[in-house]
Amino acid sequence: MPVSPTMRWNMNDTIRVNEQFISIQGEGFYIGIPCYFIRLQGCDVNCRWCDSKATWDLDGGTMMTFQEIVDHIPNSINHVVITGGEPTLHGNLWGLIRSIAKNGYSVHIETSGTHYDVLEDLCSLPWAWWITLSPKYHRMPENIDTYLLANEVKWIITERKDLDIVDAKWEELERLEQGVPLFYLQPVSCEEEATDLCVQHVIKNADRDYRLSIQIHQYIGVK
Repeated sequence: MPVSPTMRWNMNDTIRVNEQFISIQGEGFYIGIPCYFIRLQGCDVNCRWCDSKATWDLDGGTMMTFQEIVDHIPNSINHVVITGGEPTLHGNLWGLIRSIAKNGYSVHIETSGTHYDVLEDLCSLPWAWWITLSPKYHRMPENIDTYLLANEVKWIITERKDLDIVDAKWEELERLEQGVPLFYLQPVSCEEEATDLCVQHVIKNADRDYRLSIQIHQYIGVK
């Protein structure tokens, strides 16, 4: 598919990778299925609870070609997750996604949503199969349309006031009458108090399609 001249991409076929590994998807809609994870290097959000702080430095990691990355993906895997860091910092992300997808894999992107223009361009292409938006309270996406681009929104819950923000965003999206993506409430680092807050809020708001995400990979001791 030709690349539109309006797209903000470069044609370089190398990208910085922090790590690649096979694991079980521990979060969100596809929880429990085997996935191949590609963790890209570089992040400009820098959450205090981040469990991947080694990805923050944009100059870290290992420079790899798209083909080298694809060659590491086992044929037995169907679902590839591109995460970070923040994947949308990379101007040639579309090329990596295309390279993976044309080899028959389904491509799942995890993003904080802080770069709306990049995400909008991605969603105009046929290769980004599933978008997980994980907004961060200290740097929320400014454009409400960012949420409409996502298949699911994963909210990290640390305290009760976080739930007020989730409710407000749900109500804002509902007023637009364009559909609300799946909302997952995820207790930070599987903490007991945060988990209880999420469980009770999901039950209390049974009229909304809130769902619990409990990071099963942490419970079973895998990445």
